[in-house]
Amino acid sequence: MRGGARHLPIMTRKNRFEIGRRVRLWSLLLICVGALAQACGGTVTSSPLAPTPPNCNGATCACEQGGNCDVTTATCGDSCALACEAQSVCGGACGESCSVACVAQASCTITLGKSGSITCQAGSTCAVTCLDECAVTCADGATCTLECRGDGAFQTVHGGAGC
Repeated sequence: MRGGARHLPIMTRKNRFEIGRRVRLWSLLLICVGALAQACGGTVTSSPLAPTPPNCNGATCACEQGGNCDVTTATCGDSCALACEAQSVCGGACGESCSVACVAQASCTITLGKSGSITCQAGSTCAVTCLDECAVTCADGATCTLECRGDGAFQTVHGGAGC
C-alpha cells in the first residue's frame, strides 16, 4: 500500500492542473462568446465606434477629432464642405460639388458626386469613388486610392488624379 499512496499526491496535482486548465478555457470561451454576442447585435448604449452624422452648420460640416462619421447627402447636402479632423473616420457619400478635406491621421472612404473634390493631407488615408467628374489631391505621405465609375477597381493615386 505504501507504493500506491506515493502515487496519490501526483494524481491529485495532475487533476488540479487539469481542472484549473479547463476552468481557464471555459472562462475564455465565455468571454469570447459574450464579446461576439455584443458585437453582433447586443445592445450597446454608447459606442465610440458607432457612426454618427457630422456636425453641420449650413453647408459646412465637420467630423470632430477622433469621431466616426457617416456622411450622406441628407446630412451634408449636395453642395457641402466637409472636414474630417485628425484621427477621425469619415465614410459615406456626398452629392454634387462636395469638397472634402481629410486631415493628417484621418481615414476617409468617400463617394463623390459630379464636380466633387477631396484633399488628403500627409498621414491620412483616402479611398475615393467618383460617380462622375471629380478630383483627388494626395499629399506626399498620404495613402490615396481612386475608383472612377466603370473602373471596377481602385487605383493608387500619387499627387493628384481625377475622373
